[in-house]
Amino acid sequence: MVTARHFERSNIMLKTKTKEARPDPAKAPALIAYQVIETSGDRKPVWRRIGAAWTHKDESGYRVRLDAVPLSGTIDLRLPLENDPEEQ
Repeated sequence: MVTARHFERSNIMLKTKTKEARPDPAKAPALIAYQVIETSGDRKPVWRRIGAAWTHKDESGYRVRLDAVPLSGTIDLRLPLENDPEEQ
């Protein structure tokens, strides 16, 4: 039987876990994750943004958030461009 107290406790735990799992949206990412797709011929490779990485508070690592995982398994991490419209 689920009681109101049980629901309240579960809701608090869910909010706490959610808050810890998400990077601070106000803080700009330290690195941007890209999938680089090689093309045939003389065409340039296609760089597809697939996520970002934020520095941990103690600056000893990164939290990476990916929207996609490339089948090739290769992810390129680059510094954000200052003129990138997605970063503003």
